[in-house]
Amino acid sequence: MGMKKMKNALLKFTLFILYLAALLKLLDAFQGQLLVQALLLIVLSFVYAIIEAKLIYYFDKIIQQIGRRKR
Repeated sequence: MGMKKMKNALLKFTLFILYLAALLKLLDAFQGQLLVQALLLIVLSFVYAIIEAKLIYYFDKIIQQIGRRKR
């Protein structure tokens, strides 16, 4: 079970770094427009949470299928 948690943590970290890079680029494009930046931050946070949950679900499913094939 420890390896699964480590893989999930690594996946979450990678997704978060990609999310931050995209968020910084996007917010930089809307400099000075605080309302637009706030709305983008809220929307992108929800999108990130949904994508993260889906990717971890599918990642775990793929790992389980690979594990079954090795047995």
